Parts: sequence; structure tokens; C-alpha cells
Amino acid sequence: MSPVVDRLVQHKHCKMCGKAIQPDDLTCSPECKAKWEAQQRSRKQTMWMFYASIVVLLIVLMLTLSGGF
Repeated sequence: MSPVVDRLVQHKHCKMCGKAIQPDDLTCSPECKAKWEAQQRSRKQTMWMFYASIVVLLIVLMLTLSGGF
């Protein structure tokens, strides 16, 4: 193995800013954690809106095809 590889410490990177962190952490700071959680809430809300839109469109399509709309 290369001498450089032998000196690397096990780590992963912060989900928000990319800094090296401990393998068991998700983010490097409380600020990054707050941003990450806000981003995840936003993604979750967007997905729910997408699914709701699909359901509404399917209902409208079914009503249109059945002649009830």
C-alpha cells in the first residue's frame, strides 16, 4: 500500500458543507444539522405534495373516463 493511504483516518463528510467528520456523525456543527433537518423537511413536504398531485390526477382521469365528470 501507498504511504499516503496508511495515514488516512477513517472519516466521512458533512452532509451540508463537506468537511471531514467522524464516521458516526452526520454533520459537523449544530448550524449544519439545522440546515440539514430543514432541507429534509422540505424534501419530505415536496414528496407528499407530489404524491397528492398524482392521486388527484388519477381521480380526475378516472372520473373523466367513466363519464362522471
